[in-house]
Amino acid sequence: MVKEVVLITSGDLRLSANQACWPAQKELEEKLTSVLAAMGVMMRRAFPVDESGAAALTMPSS
Repeated sequence: MVKEVVLITSGDLRLSANQACWPAQKELEEKLTSVLAAMGVMMRRAFPVDESGAAALTMPSS
């Protein structure tokens, strides 16, 4: 059985798009995390969220 799911967010890297869409993305991720947890599966994001408010979704620097 699957124990972990990695969420790879597709998205628009424009700051304005990230800020506008973040509330819906956050709600989706919270619901998905809850459903998966009920099935005994842990979800983690492939890319971190920038909590500073500069951008909702960030790409790792290379």
